[in-house]
Amino acid sequence: MGLIDFNRLEFGDPLFDLAKIGFFTTEVSIPFARGNILGYIDKEEVTDFWNLYALYTAMHITSAVNWAAKNESRNFKKLMDYAAKTVASHDNFQRIVPNWMNEEEFK
Repeated sequence: MGLIDFNRLEFGDPLFDLAKIGFFTTEVSIPFARGNILGYIDKEEVTDFWNLYALYTAMHITSAVNWAAKNESRNFKKLMDYAAKTVASHDNFQRIVPNWMNEEEFK
């Protein structure tokens, strides 16, 4: 028997889910994270992709830190470390493409 829970069903930009790659996936495997991104990118619209990716990544960082603080998460320090690493990978969001990506791969 299976059960599908539609209680948290929502619609949105599928790219929003990719923003968590820089936060969580790179902690496990940068090559896997890069492969996810390269498999998704439409080379014709790469600038739009990275602009949205950077925006959604910044939104996720804010949300994750807020959630951890509000819920007194035992993982608060880990999430803060992930957030700092992610911000650093974007040079404090002075660049839209994280430093773990090789920009030549999608030109």
